[in-house]
Amino acid sequence: MTHSVTRRGDFVVFSPGVDIDSSNFPELEEKVSDLIKEGNLNIILDFSQITHVDSSGIGVLIRIHRQLKEKGGRLVLAACNEHLRKIFYLVKFNEHLTITATLDEAFI
Repeated sequence: MTHSVTRRGDFVVFSPGVDIDSSNFPELEEKVSDLIKEGNLNIILDFSQITHVDSSGIGVLIRIHRQLKEKGGRLVLAACNEHLRKIFYLVKFNEHLTITATLDEAFI
């Protein structure tokens, strides 16, 4: 997984760099869990380079959200294309976390 991590204010922005599916979701979960263990409780996942998330990817996003919620943190799914936003709305992610069309919207 080619990823990047940047900091912006109180947020850590994690950019997976590749679609999230059964071949790489464990690595995503491990890297984000490490960020949480380091005390980073406001995490933005930058989906600007992501076009597909399969069911295993959905599962890891739920687990990351729960980890952060238990610690009083927040997960934002940012820069989601229209296709991803439709999927996230279908699985009702919008009822539990913030989903944005651009990265800048995640900081509002």
